[in-house]
Amino acid sequence: GMPFPGNADAQRLLPQRRFFGSLLDPSSFQRETFVCETLDRWLPSPPPKSSMVALEIEPESSRYWPYLRPADCKWYMDRIYVVGELYGERLQKKEMQEMAATAEGMGASLRALAWRKAGIPSEVKPGSIDMGLMADGAFTALGPKKTEAALKRMYIMLKNSGRFYIVANEQDEKMALRGQLDIGFEPEVLLKLGWQIRASKRDHGL
Repeated sequence: GMPFPGNADAQRLLPQRRFFGSLLDPSSFQRETFVCETLDRWLPSPPPKSSMVALEIEPESSRYWPYLRPADCKWYMDRIYVVGELYGERLQKKEMQEMAATAEGMGASLRALAWRKAGIPSEVKPGSIDMGLMADGAFTALGPKKTEAALKRMYIMLKNSGRFYIVANEQDEKMALRGQLDIGFEPEVLLKLGWQIRASKRDHGL
């Protein structure tokens, strides 16, 4: 198995990042801490001063973006792409402004792209993304068919050395992925697209 930092590490990491969620809600705080400390162990370690590019599919917010950089980060987040088909339905101007502010706080530019047809956006080259992300709730909102299309597109856009992070809740697994995200028990939709789970951790309903 893979070691994970304890509570002391989580307390060290969280204050250095823009924190989303109410501190008055213990369950929300615990989920955020869990995501932060888990992603921190799985982040890439590129050479110092490298420029990295991240992409999230169908985000509702930018709450996990600060966790894509380690606390002692020695590389740059150059650009963050957000892409999806549901933007007109789900995202308002306020959410986009918050995403832009989060990206700016990380030293990155933000590019929001809508998928109008099959395939990947022309602005994103195949094999160009260092870190991909899909967050809890996105899978359920998309449903099984569009989830599969999103996973296929991510596979095309991600570098061979890239890392794809999935944060999914139980409803996402049941309704859209139709399987549990555990090592050796990958949902069929992942396997048939060529994905293999390299690490997983489960807690707080995620």
